[in-house]
Amino acid sequence: MMKVLMRPRRCGALRARQMVVAALGLLGACAPRQTIEAPLAQQLSVQVRSVLGSNRPSADYHRERSRLQAMGPDLDVILIGLVGDSRARPEARADALVLLADRGSPLALPTLASALEYNNERLRSAAVLGLNRLARTDPVAAELIRRSTLDRSRTVRINALQSLDIRDSETIRQVLVHETDREVRLVGLQLIALAEARGAPLAADFRGALRTVSDETEPQIVFRPFMTDPFTRVSRGDLRIELPGLPDIPLAESAVSVANVIPAFFSASRGQVVFEADGRIGVADINNRTIRWVGQGIAPRPIPFTNRFVFLRERPIPPTLELQGRPVVYEVNLGSFSTPDFERIGMLRAWSRPDVYGGESPVRWMVVDEVTDGALLRGENVETFVLPDAVWMQGQPSPGARPSPN
Repeated sequence: MMKVLMRPRRCGALRARQMVVAALGLLGACAPRQTIEAPLAQQLSVQVRSVLGSNRPSADYHRERSRLQAMGPDLDVILIGLVGDSRARPEARADALVLLADRGSPLALPTLASALEYNNERLRSAAVLGLNRLARTDPVAAELIRRSTLDRSRTVRINALQSLDIRDSETIRQVLVHETDREVRLVGLQLIALAEARGAPLAADFRGALRTVSDETEPQIVFRPFMTDPFTRVSRGDLRIELPGLPDIPLAESAVSVANVIPAFFSASRGQVVFEADGRIGVADINNRTIRWVGQGIAPRPIPFTNRFVFLRERPIPPTLELQGRPVVYEVNLGSFSTPDFERIGMLRAWSRPDVYGGESPVRWMVVDEVTDGALLRGENVETFVLPDAVWMQGQPSPGARPSPN
């Protein structure tokens, strides 16, 4: 675990002055030689305090906040002074915290880390939201969010859980081991279910079976391995839907699971399951107990906030060996929960390696990752693919694939 040094609590006015002095020192080291004269700084400080913290954000508020977000680095000192001023309105201090992160300030991380110590719940919650802006590229910010899942405030804990990445599903499971608040538990369970559908690994029970998270009154997708290689973490086993008080719905007699990721997921309504069986993609209707076969393919994944999903179909290419491994080329196909048709929306490349899960294709453990402007297929040794959104599915051009930075 990373260790982040926290400053002890001090009284508001003194703390504000100390934060401003520290900020000025850091700015001198990392920012261009550009300063605001004292009278102008005082005037700007008054303007900042009048803009931030609006209970009912208006068009004027968003316009002024955008102007502040684009200002030079000297504004950071004023924002930090506002954050540390216990006499200022908590709403304005909270807004200043998030604005520091939105500005990409080099002072944002230490200020947000310090704010996690405040007694004020609103400020700690705002600090978590600010850290969420940084966590994708800053591992320290991500670790601070994980620590905030243990905060004494229900609101802060919920904000922290909702700020976690899909790869933090195990962290959420660990939180639920000791979490007693019903509302926080419900949020955690919903987040795990969402992550499992998007490619996160499932938890194994004491017999080694993998089960999707749910309460006792809901269906579960269950994978029971009959063969597992402990070195490659590749398993084959029976895949089915278990229904409380009703017979199971068999899906596949010999499904493949890699690193506890199974090739099946629930629809958002939990009334259907998309799954892979013997290299084919099927959609099981739980109420009717019927299966509709879509076509040849593997690795089905949902498209967030739509009734669509994607699956991959391998295209034959001459066997070659590249630096990343053996290349594999896939068609990315778009399917639907409500109609039998599917269409190709692009191509994706991946590279399998014998030293990574026994040479299995890495698309078997790729994830659906949400970003600011949509969602992606992303994974180790997998080309990042931009998933279509609702606008594209009404007739916009295909987004296609782009190289992954991995």
